[in-house]
Amino acid sequence: MSSIREILGALVIEGEERIAAPVEKVWEALNDPEILKEAIPGCRSLERKSDT
Repeated sequence: MSSIREILGALVIEGEERIAAPVEKVWEALNDPEILKEAIPGCRSLERKSDT
């Protein structure tokens, strides 16, 4: 089970999910700001701070 909560303007995501996809594809999606933004309920914007 996952929970998402906002604390002082920062987003905290907890829990785990099993995704039926190759690890490489999941990692690629998690590092794509547009895809990640669509996956976070209520997210209106997402800014990449670093490539690392």
